[in-house]
Amino acid sequence: MANFDFDPVQSGLPGGVNEILEKLNANFVKVETNALVSPVPPSALPIGGSAIGGVKNGGNVVIQSDGTMTAPTPDDGGLIVTKVPFTVGDIRWAGPVNNRYTLTIPNAGAECFGVRMEVSAGRYVVPVADVFTTASATEVVAMNKFAGYVMHGEVE
Repeated sequence: MANFDFDPVQSGLPGGVNEILEKLNANFVKVETNALVSPVPPSALPIGGSAIGGVKNGGNVVIQSDGTMTAPTPDDGGLIVTKVPFTVGDIRWAGPVNNRYTLTIPNAGAECFGVRMEVSAGRYVVPVADVFTTASATEVVAMNKFAGYVMHGEVE
C-alpha cells in the first residue's frame, strides 16, 4: 500500500489539490491485460432443511428431499382476490379536475392491494397514481387515464 506524505494544512488546500493528485497518481501503477476471464462453472444451491435461508420453518411449510418447498392452502377461509379490469374509455373515469382523472370502482368493503397499468398487450407495470380505499370504493387518481386492473382482496 502506498504511503502518502502530505499535510493538508501545509499543502494549502484547495490550491494544493493538484499537488496531492500528482502524488497520488505517481504511486499508482496501471495494469492492462488481454487475458480472457474464464466462465464461472455452474453450481447448485444446497437442499433446504428445517431452516430456509436463515428463516425458521414454523411447521406449516414442507421441504422435500429434493429441495421442493410446499405450503398448505387454508381450508377454513383465506383471501379472496378479485381482479377488476378497466380501460381508458371506461365510464368510471371522471375528470379532469385540477389536471387529474379519478377512476372510481366499487369494492363492497374489500381492500385494494394493487393497481396495474397495461403498457402493451398483456404487459403491466405499477402506475404513477394515488390510490384511496374507502368502505365502498377504490379511487385511482392519475394525470392521465390508462387501461389496467385493480386487485381487491377480502378475507373469507
